[in-house]
Amino acid sequence: MAPKRQSSLPPQMKKPKLPPAPKPEKKLTPQDVPKGEKEQQEAIEHIDEIQNEIDRLKNKPLANDAQF
Repeated sequence: MAPKRQSSLPPQMKKPKLPPAPKPEKKLTPQDVPKGEKEQQEAIEHIDEIQNEIDRLKNKPLANDAQF
């Protein structure tokens, strides 16, 4: 039997385990949200809609500006 040859590579170390990935937060359904928070969320959505309309109107060229 031939003699065993030792590898010139260093022994492999075990890789450390990574912690588990954080779980995504559960999205609340309207039934899960308390009444006060639901009203607050609706108000925020309404404000967002109004702000989007304001931004759209700001970016819209005025008819009078087209002449200059």
